[in-house]
Amino acid sequence: MQNRGQIYALDAIPGRLKAMPERVSRAGVHNIQIIAGAAPVLPELKGRAHRVVLDAPCSGTGAWRRNPDAKWRLTPEALTKHMAAQDSVLRQGADLTAPGGRLIYITCSLLACENSERIAAFLRDDARFTPIPAAALWAEGAGTPPPDFIAPGATDIVLTPLRSGTDGFYICALERRT
Repeated sequence: MQNRGQIYALDAIPGRLKAMPERVSRAGVHNIQIIAGAAPVLPELKGRAHRVVLDAPCSGTGAWRRNPDAKWRLTPEALTKHMAAQDSVLRQGADLTAPGGRLIYITCSLLACENSERIAAFLRDDARFTPIPAAALWAEGAGTPPPDFIAPGATDIVLTPLRSGTDGFYICALERRT
């Protein structure tokens, strides 16, 4: 963005953005508004954001190789809470997204109930959005994807330690039509 426009970084848990001011300064970026804590969704941005990136709260199953003990702490109740939070941030993000803009949903989970099922439920309730084909999305940022990263016709990207050498991630980009 070359320091034009505005970037808003929000997190309900203040500690997660604690290191951000130093990183932003080191990067020479001047157009980021950092809002930590239980801040209201920005009403002045409703329907105006060109990109809304949701790093959704999740179970973290994609990072189990680095935190193997985490699998013993995941309970059905915790998973239910994560899914409710994911649905909530999707709705909030949708309200901020401008017509023609993109809503990008990301988790570090490999569970369908936190990923494709959340997107399917969201799309059933909000007809303004349509998924962007994953291969097209990948091509915009990184060129041609390796053949095993994206299934033919897929509208989401699933990265795994085995296929991509990364932690597990789920990415789905939706475009707002109206």
